[in-house]
Amino acid sequence: GDAAGLRASFRGLDMMLEQGVNVRVVSFPEGEDPDSFAKQKTNEELEDFLKSSKKDFISFKTTVLLQEAAGDPLKIAQMVRDVVGSISKVPDQIGREVLIKEAASILEMEPNALYEELGRLQGIQERQRRKSQAQAPPMEVVPTDYPGDQKIYGHEQEKKVIHLLISKGTDTMLDSDLDEEEVVPVAIANWIVDELEEDHIEFLNPIYAKMYNLLADEIEQERIPSIDWWVRQEDQDIVKEVTDALTDKYTLANWKSKDIYLPEEKKTIFTLVRETTMRMKYVHVERKLHALKDYLKMESADYDYYMVQFQKWNSARQMINEKLNRVV
Repeated sequence: GDAAGLRASFRGLDMMLEQGVNVRVVSFPEGEDPDSFAKQKTNEELEDFLKSSKKDFISFKTTVLLQEAAGDPLKIAQMVRDVVGSISKVPDQIGREVLIKEAASILEMEPNALYEELGRLQGIQERQRRKSQAQAPPMEVVPTDYPGDQKIYGHEQEKKVIHLLISKGTDTMLDSDLDEEEVVPVAIANWIVDELEEDHIEFLNPIYAKMYNLLADEIEQERIPSIDWWVRQEDQDIVKEVTDALTDKYTLANWKSKDIYLPEEKKTIFTLVRETTMRMKYVHVERKLHALKDYLKMESADYDYYMVQFQKWNSARQMINEKLNRVV
């Protein structure tokens, strides 16, 4: 089609990418549409043409826009942003990496330049998501007597992470997993947020989700909320959680009752922080596995796909169990 028609189709296909659809595009000869072209071909000829002519959407879009740019540096820069914008819609990380490399090859650019733009776009998308959640009307807090499996729901694990962020967020700790010469003190809040963001962990409890998003916004501005900052919040549900966090028995001092002793307090707190965060990751994995089990029970489900996903998440669960020294 013409340029306007192609751009309109690009917008629609972006929406399909966002839903995880593996989009393929076929371009018909000039002056032909699918109906007229099909009438001139046998079924076998049409099938051969479709197989040999199909391209993945990103490669097709990159090629078309590159031709339109015609060597104009400003148009090429805009075109790169446009292509990477489409790639950012792909929900699968591996898929995004493959498409980045394909686009970079067509553009004869280093993939790192496209990765930088992708990171910038994802940062914008994440900030918009947080703002929309913060502006959403208050949601009903899910009761603690959740009817499903309590381990899968993970209310307590979310609570422990939030309480740590409130009571210990500004404290620093040493990463005892690193060699001594590599150890640099890190703020607990920064470490936890980095860990959760890396694995796209979300809070299901609405109050905890709101508190985490507020904290993440502050950290994005290179500010770590102090206890005073938390106490000054106007939301009374948040203030209640802050009060609970400051009186929580789940403190470093309480570890003595569990016969846990390490020579340095900053390494001891690292153990507490790491295990608390890992337990929340475990909950996230359990939720995924629980959902996949439901999908596998559906008659219309793509069994092979969901089984591969189940095995992947089950491996993640085993890895977390090993880090937590659990025997399963």
